Amino acid sequence: MKSSRNFSRRSALYAVIATTSGLVLSPLHAQESRLMLDEVIVTAQKREQSIQDVPVSVTAIAAEMIEQAGIQTTEDIVRVAPSLTFTGNTDKQAQAFSVRGIGTSVFGINTEQSVAFIVDDVATVQPGESIENLSDVERIEVLRGPQSTLFGKSASAGAIVVTTRAPSEQSEAALESTVTNDEEYRLSGSASGPLGESFGYRMSGYWTDREGYIDNLYNDHELNGTENHGLRGKLRWDASESIDATLTAYYNKDDDTCCVLTARELSPDALLFGALPLNRNGIDVGDDNDRVRMDIDFEGQTETTGGNLRVNIGAGEHTLVSITAINDWQYDNAIDVDGWDIDIAALVGAGHGGMYQVSEMDSDFFSQEFRLLSPADAKLEYLAGLYYADSESERYHERNVEPALPFAQAHANSAAGTETSAVFGQATWHFAEATSVTAGLRYHYEEISGEYTDLLTGAGTIRGDDDDSKVVGRITLQQMLGEDTMVFASYATGYKGQAFDVTTGFDETKAENPVAPETSESIELGMKGTFWDRRLRLNATLFQTGFEDYQAQSIVLEGFGDARFDLVNVGKLETAGAEIESTVLLMESLTVTLNAAYIDAEVNDYTGANCWPGQTLAQGCTGDYQNIDGGELPSAPQWKYGLFLEYEHDLDGVPFDAFAGFNYSWQDDVIFDINQDPDLYQDAYGIANLRVGIVDDDSHYQVAAFVNNLFDEQYASGMRNGSLLYDGAPAYSQMLARNAFRYWGLTAKYQFR
Repeated sequence: MKSSRNFSRRSALYAVIATTSGLVLSPLHAQESRLMLDEVIVTAQKREQSIQDVPVSVTAIAAEMIEQAGIQTTEDIVRVAPSLTFTGNTDKQAQAFSVRGIGTSVFGINTEQSVAFIVDDVATVQPGESIENLSDVERIEVLRGPQSTLFGKSASAGAIVVTTRAPSEQSEAALESTVTNDEEYRLSGSASGPLGESFGYRMSGYWTDREGYIDNLYNDHELNGTENHGLRGKLRWDASESIDATLTAYYNKDDDTCCVLTARELSPDALLFGALPLNRNGIDVGDDNDRVRMDIDFEGQTETTGGNLRVNIGAGEHTLVSITAINDWQYDNAIDVDGWDIDIAALVGAGHGGMYQVSEMDSDFFSQEFRLLSPADAKLEYLAGLYYADSESERYHERNVEPALPFAQAHANSAAGTETSAVFGQATWHFAEATSVTAGLRYHYEEISGEYTDLLTGAGTIRGDDDDSKVVGRITLQQMLGEDTMVFASYATGYKGQAFDVTTGFDETKAENPVAPETSESIELGMKGTFWDRRLRLNATLFQTGFEDYQAQSIVLEGFGDARFDLVNVGKLETAGAEIESTVLLMESLTVTLNAAYIDAEVNDYTGANCWPGQTLAQGCTGDYQNIDGGELPSAPQWKYGLFLEYEHDLDGVPFDAFAGFNYSWQDDVIFDINQDPDLYQDAYGIANLRVGIVDDDSHYQVAAFVNNLFDEQYASGMRNGSLLYDGAPAYSQMLARNAFRYWGLTAKYQFR
């Protein structure tokens, strides 16, 4: 019944899109007007192009929308990008983005994402690096579907591409401050301009101090807060008419008390380990519970240092691009494992304290890319490239090493490395006036290593080495239907490399059998057009993508109160659906952006899945395994849509204008567990944000008031089944994002010119 219903819904949506497209393609008799939408530039094909000319499903978020929509971190992008979702977790390494229902949420030290995260043409390696402050950003692009041909092995499902601001030709500076009612204080600034005739610079920085929004009743501390700061500097050298170079250096540091789970459902009879009563005084268990009782505060520290050098060399009509990058990422965290204020150590005569876990991680990365680009707008456009990257990661992990605390003990050093080489190319042939074909290939070779030393048992060091290669590609047919309308059809393949699961339980079997690579195949049909004298932009896509050996995390039950998180391969998945994005300039002062996505994502082949904690034989658990063919994918809402309004109004008699922005995003219910735990569901919800303010006629100063989550809609960005800690009694916890609570604030900005 479910499959039939989904097919009917999908067919209906496809029919609506087809009908709508047909109507829009008809002539629109609008009054003559000079009003038109600004052109949107993207780099989805590794060169600057208008978004309407690129046969790729891509959402572009310009600096103005970043500001007006209140986008501060990459997590906020989900509000304005269809088919993009985010999953939170206690460990930043397990937080993840998903595109069209596909993402990688795993605990690991060298398991890359299905959705690549790229800043200034350089890919990040660790998932925790993508959750960063979006300060002084020029543009964000969300590319949907496999992008491995041009963006490498971590883009089997899509890519998020961030472009920061470049040095300006004229001197300018800006200073912005924000204060909120939930005790957030934020300051950011930038300065840019020329340094003589050949040099230009840009400096930017930010500082944020925000109190937590989860109350720890044990010590009156506020958890899930943060204090972070960062600096970025760019120096541009125009060496000659044909050669320029940009050197970028950056530093970011984040001290936080993140990320704490709160009790969403807990049986009144639940006892920790089936024996220890809980002090629930002051805690109202439920989906809006924002209180805990923990004797160990969550603490985390992230520090990133790096830089890159980009050189552009004109060689006749061609351009040679070189990008060299280095990066060091350090992440330390400490968490309370039992989640309560019970002095377990004292109860067993082992001193004082509860159950704890600490991790220390260090990741180093180097990459070099060369690209040769042909002239734009030629009958044959092409690019060719070489890529090399080397990443090394180390992790120290400790959990409950007291001899009297045998539960889930762990004490280990682990390391993982990846060395990647690739050659790639793509060409577009305009073989007719209105018709073109694009084809691209990438050959990828990779060597991986994994190492695990069990300090608890003294069993020694286990090491594994392996290598793999893969060819991926894309072919696209593009047809112009008039000056401003284009349709395209594409076929693309994606790839995410194999990996050693050195997080926990690494043994000789895992050393000889790494987790298999993840592959994808996708078909897309799309339409892009501008209408109504270029006051309306409408883009629509139909897609179907199949995945094999999808890399996911599964819970392996190891006895009472104990479980292990394993990286596994899910046999086959499929995601299909449709996306619509539209922007219309209704009048000079009012712009409306609408987007919607329908996603039908399900597991097609996963016969050896682990059972979820508490699953019975009647619920499909045979031994420790189940068959979840036809199950749902985590973080894959069937429907998702968004609305963004921008309004400006001239005020007579005063030297400033008024503006207002309204953003509403809604998503369907989602499951958070690949193993289909029926209680790990988040119901559908919608979030509304409002922003109003004034700006002077010369755009020097701006003052705005805002309210985020206007209707105080509660939701969880992640959930977990904790029944193993309570002898099987129902126990579910949730990750509440900061945006799951209503808060308001004031922002002031001044620009010096």
